[in-house]
Amino acid sequence: MSLFTVIIVDDEMLFCNSLVAALSDAGYVARGFHTPETALNYLKRHTCDLLITDFRMPEMDGLKLIARAREIRSDMRAFLISAHLTQNIHDRARLLNVDMLLEKPIELSELIADVAGLQPSLLTEAHDT
Repeated sequence: MSLFTVIIVDDEMLFCNSLVAALSDAGYVARGFHTPETALNYLKRHTCDLLITDFRMPEMDGLKLIARAREIRSDMRAFLISAHLTQNIHDRARLLNVDMLLEKPIELSELIADVAGLQPSLLTEAHDT
């Protein structure tokens, strides 16, 4: 069985690095990226179980990143983080089947629990194929 891999994309370096550290400490393979394009380039060469992205970034918003990432890895799960979750963001996220919306500031222990909650369904899906 392969390790659960998480990609975090956030232009705030400290926040991104803290998520990578917390998820790594919890036993996940976590990689952080500070621009959407570097994350997309990584996804072209590597598998990923979960993408966690900030909504508001200079290059593209997190929902556009999720849509483009799923063109590369259609089975990848996604969490969206934002300091300002609006109804418009909720509606767009629902259309993209985003697994979870998280509002900043987030509790790292809750994030880790949310990530852990995805694993049983991923294991079930792997056995079904």
